[in-house]
Amino acid sequence: MRCPACGHEFEPEKKLRGTRLGDKFYVTSPMREWASAHVPLIDVREETPKFCDYWRAMPGQRGVKLDWLATWRNWMREAQSRLPVNKYAGNGNGSRAVRETESPDAYVHNPAPMPANLRALIPREEQE
Repeated sequence: MRCPACGHEFEPEKKLRGTRLGDKFYVTSPMREWASAHVPLIDVREETPKFCDYWRAMPGQRGVKLDWLATWRNWMREAQSRLPVNKYAGNGNGSRAVRETESPDAYVHNPAPMPANLRALIPREEQE
């Protein structure tokens, strides 16, 4: 194509077109590796069908995306951010809930010390 102003030859800019999520959306090994590194509390096998059902049911232009892999990663990040905060886990400052499928070494439970006024009510032999 030739520019009408200067006569310069150029390729017309192709507009990117999004697509709807197809019937065959599979979680690949690199996706699983990304998930274990970035959203370790999310069960990808459980969350991916929710992702697929949501986007396949989305009507109109809202269901059209340029990059379904990026959309999936964002969904997984959002799913992890929606997990309840467990104020008793970790260092006591509040951390994300721990999935039951994780190893017991995933976090250490450090209970707060018992207040002295309550400790005084417990007989000595039970405190040890």
